Amino acid sequence: LHMSKTNAPPVGLNRLARYMKNKEDKIAVIVAKVTDDVRMLEVPKLTVCALGFTETARKRIVAAGGECITFDQLALRAPTGANTVLLRGPK
Repeated sequence: LHMSKTNAPPVGLNRLARYMKNKEDKIAVIVAKVTDDVRMLEVPKLTVCALGFTETARKRIVAAGGECITFDQLALRAPTGANTVLLRGPK
């Protein structure tokens, strides 16, 4: 979980929503920070597990009815990794 910033670039809400289209029942797992994207007007309901969230990204995900969880909570909820989607930022 400890990587250089080159190998763990942050993921914006827009990219996250695009990757999670038609996968709303699954948990997005990101080994990076999730950042807000002001160009995006509506955020879909998502369950996101990440190393960190910017303050505005967390507010927008929770306001849309989604949730932001930690890796500890993910281990309790899905110990085998079932119903999760592993994502990464741009290289």
